[in-house]
Amino acid sequence: MGEGAENIFQKVINRVRYGLCHKLYQDRDPSVLKRSEEIEQFFDVTVEMLCIANTDGYFTRLNPAWEQVLGWTSQELMEKKFLEFVHPDDRDITNQAIAKLAGQQKVVNFLNRYLCRDGTYKWLEWRGTPVNNTIYAAAQDITERRNIESALIGKNNILDAISYAATNLMTSLSDETIQEVLSKFGKAVGATRSYIFTHSYAPDGRSLVSIRYEWVKEGIPPQADNPVLQDVDWVNQGYKRWAEDLKKGRTIYGNPHNFPVEEQQFLLENRVNSMAIIPIFSHKEFFGFLGFTDRADGQEWDDVELETLGAAAGLLGAAFERRKAEEEIKIRGDNLQAFFDTIEDFLFVINRDWVIEQVNGTVIRRLRYEKNELVGKSAFIIHPPSRYKDVEEIQKEILRGNCEFCQIPLITKDGKIIQVETKIISGTWNGNPVLFVVSKDITEISLSEEKFSKAFQASGSLMAILSVTGGYIDVNRSFLDVLGYKQEEVIGKMAADLDLSFHYEDREAIWSEVKRTGSIRNKKIQLKTKDNKVITGILSADIIWIHDNEALLVVINDVTEITRLSDALLSANKKLNLLSSITRHDILNQVQALFFLGEFLKDKVSQDSQGRSDLEKLLRAVETIHRQILFTRDYQDLGITAPAWMNVESVITREKGNKIFSDISINVTTGSLEIFADPMFSKVCYNLLENSLRHGEHVTEIRVSFYESKEGGLLVFEDNGAGVPASEKKRIFNQGIGKNTGLGLFLTAEILSITGISIQETGEEGKGARFEISIPAEGFRYG
Repeated sequence: MGEGAENIFQKVINRVRYGLCHKLYQDRDPSVLKRSEEIEQFFDVTVEMLCIANTDGYFTRLNPAWEQVLGWTSQELMEKKFLEFVHPDDRDITNQAIAKLAGQQKVVNFLNRYLCRDGTYKWLEWRGTPVNNTIYAAAQDITERRNIESALIGKNNILDAISYAATNLMTSLSDETIQEVLSKFGKAVGATRSYIFTHSYAPDGRSLVSIRYEWVKEGIPPQADNPVLQDVDWVNQGYKRWAEDLKKGRTIYGNPHNFPVEEQQFLLENRVNSMAIIPIFSHKEFFGFLGFTDRADGQEWDDVELETLGAAAGLLGAAFERRKAEEEIKIRGDNLQAFFDTIEDFLFVINRDWVIEQVNGTVIRRLRYEKNELVGKSAFIIHPPSRYKDVEEIQKEILRGNCEFCQIPLITKDGKIIQVETKIISGTWNGNPVLFVVSKDITEISLSEEKFSKAFQASGSLMAILSVTGGYIDVNRSFLDVLGYKQEEVIGKMAADLDLSFHYEDREAIWSEVKRTGSIRNKKIQLKTKDNKVITGILSADIIWIHDNEALLVVINDVTEITRLSDALLSANKKLNLLSSITRHDILNQVQALFFLGEFLKDKVSQDSQGRSDLEKLLRAVETIHRQILFTRDYQDLGITAPAWMNVESVITREKGNKIFSDISINVTTGSLEIFADPMFSKVCYNLLENSLRHGEHVTEIRVSFYESKEGGLLVFEDNGAGVPASEKKRIFNQGIGKNTGLGLFLTAEILSITGISIQETGEEGKGARFEISIPAEGFRYG
């Protein structure tokens, strides 16, 4: 309140105090009346908000400045207690000021906020003087000054927060530090909530944001654990504008009521009245954003504040960038250490003075030292004392750069010798030149080489090791004995020089396949001995490595005699089959004659005679002979042809094409399954399908499926028929059991057994038959 106005009020108060006002109206003194009119005019025209109130809390008089500042009429302001116009947060201190005035004390520089007609509040600064129960006061609108001061304080607070962030984020990148930085920024701008959202991409490329850090003012519920704010697909949830603008470095701010409709719902549901979103970049990539919501008093954001907060976001981006780099360095360091300690070879870092700088876990574990017993000690400690002289010589050669490899053994703390091959490489460790020493334990390798050498020489198979160019490096005794050569006649020669193979193109094909796949298996070949005898062999070969050099290990099993016997057996079987075929044809001719004779005799013998009954028995016997002879034709090739891989689904598909299965559903779910079986496996499938049809009584569906287990595979044929009685489950695979020839299931089991496959019936009577075919693990595959 101005000094002149204060003097005038003081004069008014004095006049009231001494009763001059009363005299003014009684005596009508012209000079006094003139002075009163002057005061009234001043009361009406002054910009100061002058008032008279009582200690009951009501205004009794107001000058026009009140309506100009607050928008309320004097009548409206005087109808209610003036405390109703005071901001709720300021009512307690206002009551305290009224109590002070009621106690006849002056109130100077008192501040509170008054409600305007448009719903806003303005800051008023008061000076008041009491006269008994009357209060004379003047107020001044300081809202603009207050906002300026608040803005300056806010900017200073923001700068202080940035200073704190700059100092602390560069020294500590813990989550606690980031939380404290958010707290300082939130308080500096007068927000109720400050937060950081991080950005990521989903596997399908969608842009996602998640809340990661948050500070909230006391009494405000946090949202950091809200699952709705994790992995938010913001582009597809109405915030495409945010994603595009923020990724371009633009700031989003303002009142959500002024945002596009699609952005308003979530914000208004959560009662967000104002907000500012500032992008954060790390490694020039969009990292996420720094956000603030609901500033006190609805204060709007100005450009200077937003620019300052942009600098804060830059600090955060730099901090996250640094933390990411440090995390990557730590991960690399941890990975390197883990790799260093996981390697089964002995790893040493030795300086130029031959002192151990570092060792890996294998050294500690295998040499049985504590780490501090090796690090800082001479590297001589890890070698047998008897080899120290050799170590000294090799040390000199290594330091001269003339040696990178040695085979000096290591020694454990308790004196056990470990044979090793050692590689030495120069490098840098902690900025100093060192030697990286890698020692490989070759104890087992040496033992394996010894075992291989003994097995190589003792094997009854022809074995040879050849270079990749075809030259013989080594051969075993069986190779020399069978082919009739001496060691010196073979070693160093090319395979082509000995001309062992009949066909040059076969030899080239073998070499080509080995080079392409690394191995070859069970290739039938023919070889010539030194004296030109012919040998049949089964060849297998693998690429092997000998002292880092590629070589070829060839194994040939001599099957000359087996092949000869097999050919002879096959020839004999063919002759037996021919004889069987001729005999069967002759028997069938005689059986056919018996059928004709039987039909002829039926006309000669009366229906009710004993002879007619005997004739019927005879014809049934002939029919049985006929079926069994036909049955032997189907199985005459059993076991003659070598087993092969057969696709189960293809075999069953062919068999179910038979017209006898046209009225039932046959479902096969074996896919590309192949089993190794006798070629008569197709007869197995037919027998099982036909068995269901013949004995199932009311079968309408047959299902064929396959299951794998630890023991192997299980091929299942099951139907929805009558099933098999428990007493018959094992007997049905016996010879002569059955309603037809009595051989179907017996021969089915025999065909399967050729390749180690077994069969059993496990169904439940009344619910259908279930035949389970058990196949060894090596007996099935997927084509």
